[in-house]
Amino acid sequence: MADQGDQYPTEKMYPAPAPPPYFQGAMPMQQYPPMPSFAESPPMQPLATAPPPPPVTFQPVQTPVIIPRVHEPVVIDCPHCRAKITTSVRYGIGMMVHLFAVVLCFFGCWPCCLIPYCLDPCKDTTHECPACGRHLSVVKRL
Repeated sequence: MADQGDQYPTEKMYPAPAPPPYFQGAMPMQQYPPMPSFAESPPMQPLATAPPPPPVTFQPVQTPVIIPRVHEPVVIDCPHCRAKITTSVRYGIGMMVHLFAVVLCFFGCWPCCLIPYCLDPCKDTTHECPACGRHLSVVKRL
């Protein structure tokens, strides 16, 4: 078997690299142009007066009237006619009525499936202004 020292290079075969040359002298300072003095600047001219701003006019912002999600008449200020009113309520057939009718038929009470169409608590509620007759809100059951 060959000697292990013969296969790998030794330090004697590869000399260490020389260190990089160092700068022997001091670096010269960079010269900057002299700063201008304030005495050399031209005199400032007076500022021109700006024209007065145009008058500001404010337009009233119409805030939305929020009707509570209730199924009874409520007292509010109508956003259309600006009167303080108690809303008139109309009931209409909605998804909840149909759902109750289908559930009653499914459980075998098909003769009773028309009862939800007669009960106001199952129906959707529409709020209207009695003064101007405009539609204000719809409260759906489902």
